[in-house]
Amino acid sequence: MKNSHWQSLTWIHRLFRRHHARRLFELLVLLVAGGLLAFQLFFWISGWLSLGFRGINGLFVLFVGIFVYVLGQFLFRWWREGLRLITFFRRWEQQHRDAANRASLLVYAEKEAAEIQRLGYSLELIQADDEWLARYIQSTGAQDQSIISPRWAVLLLAVTIPSLVMFNLLPGRFADEWRQISQNLWASVPPVQQITLQVPETLAIERGKSLTLAALCSDTPPALSPAVHLYTGTDWQSYPAERKGKALIYHLAAVNRETEYYFSLGSTLSNKGRVTPLDPPSLVRGSSLVIPPEYTGLPEDTIETLRPLSVPEGSRIAIEAEASSALRSVELIFNDQTIPTRWNGKNFSAELEPLQAGEWHVRMEDVHGLAASSRRYRVNLIPDATPMVEILQPKPVTDVPDNLVLQVKLHARDDYRIGRILTHMQLNREENTIRTVPIWTYNPQEAQNVGSATELFVTFDWNMAEFGLFPGDELTYSIEVFDNDALHGPKSARTKPYLLRYPTLMDVLHRLDELEDAQTEHLSGLVKDQKQITEDVQKTLEKIAEKRKEPSPDQDAKPSDWQEKKELQDIRKRQEQLQEEARKIEEQLEEYRKQAEEALARDEEKQQGFTPETLEKIQKIQELMSELLDKDSQALLQKLSDTVEKMSEQISDQELKDLAFSFQDYDQQLERTLNMLENAFQARQLEGLKEMANELAQRQDHLERETQKWNEQKQNQENTSAAQGEQERQAREDEIHAAEKSLAERQRLLEEDAHQFLDKMQELREKLKKQSPDLAQKLEQLRQEALEQGLPNELSQAAQQLEQQNTQLAQPHQQNARRQLQSLSEQLQESIAAMQGMNMAMNTEALTGLMRRGLFLSTQMESLTESPLGQSEGLLALRRAQAFEREAGRILAGWRDIAQTNPFMNRMVEILLRQSAERLQRAIAAGQGTKWVGLHETRQSMIALNRAIHQMMLDMQNMMQQMAQSQAQGLQQQMQQLISQQQSVQQMLQQLQQMGQQGEEALRQLQEMARQQAQIRREIEKMMQQYRHAQQLRNQLEGIYQEMKEAEKLLEEGINDQRMDEKQRRIMTRMLEAGTMQEQDELGEERQEEVAKTGQDAQSPEGPFPVSLPDKVRRMVERPPAESIPLQYQEAVKNYYIRLSETFGR
Repeated sequence: MKNSHWQSLTWIHRLFRRHHARRLFELLVLLVAGGLLAFQLFFWISGWLSLGFRGINGLFVLFVGIFVYVLGQFLFRWWREGLRLITFFRRWEQQHRDAANRASLLVYAEKEAAEIQRLGYSLELIQADDEWLARYIQSTGAQDQSIISPRWAVLLLAVTIPSLVMFNLLPGRFADEWRQISQNLWASVPPVQQITLQVPETLAIERGKSLTLAALCSDTPPALSPAVHLYTGTDWQSYPAERKGKALIYHLAAVNRETEYYFSLGSTLSNKGRVTPLDPPSLVRGSSLVIPPEYTGLPEDTIETLRPLSVPEGSRIAIEAEASSALRSVELIFNDQTIPTRWNGKNFSAELEPLQAGEWHVRMEDVHGLAASSRRYRVNLIPDATPMVEILQPKPVTDVPDNLVLQVKLHARDDYRIGRILTHMQLNREENTIRTVPIWTYNPQEAQNVGSATELFVTFDWNMAEFGLFPGDELTYSIEVFDNDALHGPKSARTKPYLLRYPTLMDVLHRLDELEDAQTEHLSGLVKDQKQITEDVQKTLEKIAEKRKEPSPDQDAKPSDWQEKKELQDIRKRQEQLQEEARKIEEQLEEYRKQAEEALARDEEKQQGFTPETLEKIQKIQELMSELLDKDSQALLQKLSDTVEKMSEQISDQELKDLAFSFQDYDQQLERTLNMLENAFQARQLEGLKEMANELAQRQDHLERETQKWNEQKQNQENTSAAQGEQERQAREDEIHAAEKSLAERQRLLEEDAHQFLDKMQELREKLKKQSPDLAQKLEQLRQEALEQGLPNELSQAAQQLEQQNTQLAQPHQQNARRQLQSLSEQLQESIAAMQGMNMAMNTEALTGLMRRGLFLSTQMESLTESPLGQSEGLLALRRAQAFEREAGRILAGWRDIAQTNPFMNRMVEILLRQSAERLQRAIAAGQGTKWVGLHETRQSMIALNRAIHQMMLDMQNMMQQMAQSQAQGLQQQMQQLISQQQSVQQMLQQLQQMGQQGEEALRQLQEMARQQAQIRREIEKMMQQYRHAQQLRNQLEGIYQEMKEAEKLLEEGINDQRMDEKQRRIMTRMLEAGTMQEQDELGEERQEEVAKTGQDAQSPEGPFPVSLPDKVRRMVERPPAESIPLQYQEAVKNYYIRLSETFGR
C-alpha cells in the first residue's frame, strides 16, 4: 500500500511540516529578541546602578540563567508536541476529538500496510476515514496556517527596532558602558582594591557658569593617566583629567545642560555624578486685581497676566505671582520703594496703592542662592477727568419768553458720576445781583432713575418772574457741573456765559418790520417776474397772429409755429417756478398769521401792533393768495398747456386772446395781493409805533419811580450814616451806587430807543406818503413837535445826571420826558383812529357811488334794449352803446381802485364787471346797418352788471360786519386787560389797609397807586376816542373815566378808607358791564346810517339821474328782459332778480 493511495496523508504531512517550521521561526525570534532584551536590561541596570566587578558578573550570571531557563522551556514544549509524525498526530487528535484515531490509523496504515492487511482491517472503512479526514483538515484550514506567527513577529519588531534606534542614537554611551562591562566581566585580574574614587552624586550651578569637577582618591593615586567621562545627552566623551594632590580635577568652561560624569584611573572607576545647570528664578505666571476707588462705582477687574496697567487714580492693585523655583526671599519694588511682600515656596503676593505713575519689579532669591530681578511693569494712573457741560437750548443769545418761563436743556457728562449742577446768574452785570441756584444734586435714593449718572440730559423750566425784569434788562447766566472726586475734591466745569435779553418793544417791532419788509420785497420780485412773463406771452401771441395773417403760396399749408411753441413751453416752466416761489411766500404768510394770533392772545403791551382788524386782513389776504395759487395758477398753466398742444392744429384767435387775458388777469391779482399785503403791514407798523410810544412812556415812568425811591434811600443813608458801622455803611453806599449805575444805563438805553422811535416815525412816514398822505403828514408833524419840545434833550439830560449820581436833578428831566412820551402816544392813538374812520368812510362812499352809477347804467341799458330806438335807429343805438361801454370801463377802474388794498372786496365783482364790458364790446362790434343787431349782447351785459351790483352790496355789508365784529372783539380784549390791572390796584389797596401803615412810607405807596390808576384812566380815555361812534359804550366809558379821576384825587391825598373801597367797587362794576356789552349791532347801525347820509344821486354821462335801488330791482322781477334769452334760462334769470329784491328788502 503506497502513500499516494490515501488522500488525507498529503494534508497530514503538510500540516506536520508547517507546524515544525513555525516552531523553528519562534525559536529564532526567542534567540534574537531574548538576547537583545537581556543585553539591554543588563546594560541599563549595570550603568544605572554603577555596578562593579561583582555586581556586573553576578547580574550577567542571573540574566544567562533566565535566558537558558526560557529557552529550555520552549524546547521542552516543542518536544512534547511530537517530533515524530505519529506522536504529533496523536497529540493533534487530542485537540481535535472529532478526528480521534483516524489520523493515527492512516499514519500507521501507511507504515505497516502488511500488518493492516494481516489484521483484516477493512480497506473501505480506511478509505472512508481518509476522505473524511481530508475534508476535515481542509475545513479547519490548519494546512494553510502561516509559518510566521503574527504575535512572535510583533515581539521581534518591538524589541529589535528600539534597540537599533538606541544603538544609533547613543553609540558613545553604549561604547563607554560596554568598556566598563568588558573590563569587569570575567576579568582575570581584578582592580586594585586599596584605591577608590569618589565624586558628588549631584552638583547644581547657575546655567552658563564654569565649574571644576573633582574626584577624591582614597589614597595617593598611582602613576596612571586619569580621565573624566562626560555624558551630555548624546554620547559619552572621555577627556584627560588633572591631578591635584589626592584629587582628580577637570574644568568645565560653561554648564548649559545637564551632564553625567565619572572619573577613571586605570581600571579604577569612580561612581557617577550629575551636574545640573540652574536658571535664576523668574516669574512664570501672575495676575493683578485692580480695585478702583469706591466713589468711581467701577467694578473690580482681574487681569490674568502680568502686564503694564492703566488704572483709575486712587486704585489699589493686588499682585499675585508664581516664580520658577522655590524662593528664599522676595521683594517688590515700586518707584524705588519696597512694598511689603508675602511668599510661600514659589508663590508670593503684594498690594500696591500708587499715588503717582511708575514702574514695579520683583527681586527674588531662590533656595539655591540664585538671585534675579523680573522685568519692569508700568503703572499709569488715569486721572479723574473734569466733567463736561453744554447748553443745548436755548441759543447763546436769546430773548426772554413772553410768559417769563424759559425751557433750558443741558447735557452733562463725567467719567464716573455727576455730583451736582448749578446755575449762576447776574442781572445787568451788577455785582449785587449775582445768584447761584442748584438745579440737580445726586441722591443715592434716586440713583435708579439716573443710572450711574455719568451722563445726564436735564430739562427744566426757569421761571424768571422773580427777577422783576423790565424791558431792556439783560440776564447773564451759566451752568456749572461738579463731579464726585473724593480724592482731590469735586472738580467743576462751567459753560460760557449765555445772555437772556428782555427785549424792548422796539427790539421786537424792529425784527417784525424786517420780516414784513422781506416778505413784501419777495412778493414784489415775483410781481415783476410775472409782469415780464405776461409781456413775453403777449409778444409770442402777437408773433403767432402775424404769421397767420401773412399770405401763404400753399393755401392748405399751416404756418410753422414751432419757435413760438418752444417759447410758450419755456414760459410754462418759468410760470411753474414762479408758482413754487409764491408757495414759499404763502407758507411765510401762514407763519406770520400764527404769530399775529399769538400776539393778540398776550397782554396789550406785547401785541406788537397787531389788532383784530389787522389779523382779519391778513387772514383774508392769505385766503385770496391760496385761491390764486390753487385755482387761478393751475387754470393758467392748464390753459397754457392746452394752447401749446393745439398749436399743431388750427387754434382760434379768440383762444389766443383768452390766454393773453388770463395772464393779464393773473398779473393784476398778484399785484393786488402785494398792495393789500403792504397796506396790512403798514397798518400793523402804525399800531406798533403807537405801542412803542406807550412802552417808552411806561419805561420812563418806571425809571422815574425807581429814581425817586433810590433818591429817598440815598438821603436816608446820609442822615443815618453816622450811626452805622464802617462795614455796614460801606456796603449800603456800594448798593446805592450800583443802583444809580443801573438806573443810568437803563436811562441811556431808553434814550437810544427813543431816537430809534423817532427814526421809525420818519421811515413809516415815507411808506405812507403814497397811500395815506394825510397820515404821513401827521406823523411828521408829531415828530417835529417832539424834537422842538426837546424830548431827546430831556432824555439825554436825565441819563447824564444819573451817570453823575445826581438822582434828585435827574427827576425833573424824567418827568418832562414822560409827559411828552405820553402825549405822543395819545396823539398817535387819535391819529390812527381818525385814519381808520376816514378810510372806512372813503371806502363806503366810493362803493356807494359805484353802485349808484352801476344802477344808473343798468337802467339806461334796459331803456335801450326795450325801446323802439334800439331796433329802428341803429346808428344812434350804437353811439349810446359806445357810451355805455366807456362808463362800464370807468366803473371797473373805480372798483379796482377800491379793491386794490381792501381784501374784503370779492373778486367776483371784477369778473362780472369785466364780462359786462366785454358784452358791450361785442354788441358794438355786431351793430351795423340801419337796424342794430347788438341787443342780445347788451341784455347780457346788463345782467352781468346787475349781478356785480348785487355782489357789491354784499361785500359792503360783510365789510362793515367784519369790521364791527373785530372792533367788538378788540373792545372785550382791551377791557379784560384793564380789568386785570384794576384788580391788582384794588388788591394792593386792601393789603395796605390790613397792614395799617401810616406816615411818609404809606403816603408814598398810595401816590404810587394813584399813578397806576392814572395809567388805567388814560387807557379808558383812548377807548372813548376809539369807540366814539358807539354812544352807549362811550357813555359807560365816560362814567368809568370820571370814577377813576376821583379815585386818583383821593389817593394823591393819602386817603384809603371806606370811600376808596366804595369807589373801587363802582369802578370794577362798571368795567365788567362795559366788557360784556353787545355794542356790535349799535356800531353797525350807526355806521350804516352814516353811510346812508353820504349817498347822493349818481352822475350819468348825460347828467344827474335819481334812482331808487329797490324799485329798479322790483321792475326787473316783474318784467325781466326775456327777449333773446333762451327759454330754458328765463326762469333762472327771474329767480335771480327775486333773490336780489329780497336782499334789498332786508
